[in-house]
Amino acid sequence: MWFRRIGGTLIAGGCVLNMITIATVVVGSSDLEWIVPGASTFSISLGAITLCVAGTKPIDGRAIRVGLGMLGVGLLSYLSGNVLPVREGINNLQSWPHIILLFGGVVIIVLGFLVTIVSLVRAPGPSRAVGSVLFLGLLLFPIAGLLSAVWTDEPFRSIVTGLVVLGSSGIFLGLIGIGGLAIVGDRSGPVAVP
Repeated sequence: MWFRRIGGTLIAGGCVLNMITIATVVVGSSDLEWIVPGASTFSISLGAITLCVAGTKPIDGRAIRVGLGMLGVGLLSYLSGNVLPVREGINNLQSWPHIILLFGGVVIIVLGFLVTIVSLVRAPGPSRAVGSVLFLGLLLFPIAGLLSAVWTDEPFRSIVTGLVVLGSSGIFLGLIGIGGLAIVGDRSGPVAVP
């Protein structure tokens, strides 16, 4: 019971910290713009792995736990690929450990998101709403990518930027919803009979 609350708090706290960091970078008043997103992503990955290991209702299904585990491992792989030291004179894409960790992490993150979304949407109750928000947020990124290739004029670029903001907000709200589901748990309790 405590592990699911810890995992939910790590996920929700990491998302809130990441949103605050993005807001301060947009305003232009952050000196920690590269350290805090790494720490918040690490928090999200640890929370996802914790819920994978010790998930209880409503996060007790095998599929959602596998999806959260994949998401957590993918995020850790991506973060470790970003912090590996690079030899002088080469860039990240000339180093095989970087390529494997970064691209492998991205593939595992996407697969983890998809497995988690499908398992949440198939579940009844608030899990379906959380999965739908997460799905819509994740769906807006490829749409924004396609539109950014087509719309190169300035008025349309703001629409693409708005889609990216909506997509990232949907992903953060969906992850906060997963954290909330883990924190609240199954509080259905006994039904009162009149």
